[in-house]
Amino acid sequence: MTLDAPERLTEAFPGIFRAVAGALLILLILPLATHATAHAAGRTYHPEALAWVAAQPTGSPKVPTHLRVEGEVAYVHREPDGDIHVRLCHNGRCMVAECVPGMPVSVVETIAGLPTSTVLVSPASCIDLRVGNHLAVWGISRYDGAPGHGELVEGGGRGGGHWEIHPVEGIEILP
Repeated sequence: MTLDAPERLTEAFPGIFRAVAGALLILLILPLATHATAHAAGRTYHPEALAWVAAQPTGSPKVPTHLRVEGEVAYVHREPDGDIHVRLCHNGRCMVAECVPGMPVSVVETIAGLPTSTVLVSPASCIDLRVGNHLAVWGISRYDGAPGHGELVEGGGRGGGHWEIHPVEGIEILP
C-alpha cells in the first residue's frame, strides 16, 4: 500500500477520517449552539461588560455596534412613544435596553444552562420583565445624549447621557 495521495489515505483508513470529520463538525457547531444568542439575528453580537460600556464616553468607537451585555433589571417602563425601557445595571453602572413596538424580539429559553429554543415575541413581552431578573440583552448600541437623559447609575443619576441597546433584538433570562 502506498500513501502518497490523500485518496489512498481515506481508502486505507476510512473510519479514522469519518471520526475526524465528525469531530471537526462538532467543534464547529458546538460554539454556535452554546452561543445561540450571539447569532440570533444573523449577525455576531460582541459580548462586553455592561459597566465597561456604560463608562465609555459619548460616541466611543470602542463600543461595538452589535452589542451583547448582561445585567440585572432595575426598572421597566413603557414610554409615551410605546418603547419599553429596561434599565440594566451591573457593578453600579447602568444602561437602557429599548424594546421597540412592532419589532420582534428573540427570547432564548435556557434549561440547565443550555439554550434550548428561540422564539420571536412581541416587544410588549418586555414589559413582563421584573426588577431583579438577570438578563443577557443584544441589539444595536447607541449613545443617547438627548437633553435630560443623564448618566445612569444604580439608584438614579445625573450627567450628560447614557449608552443604550436600541433596538433590542434579543433577550435571554439567565439564572
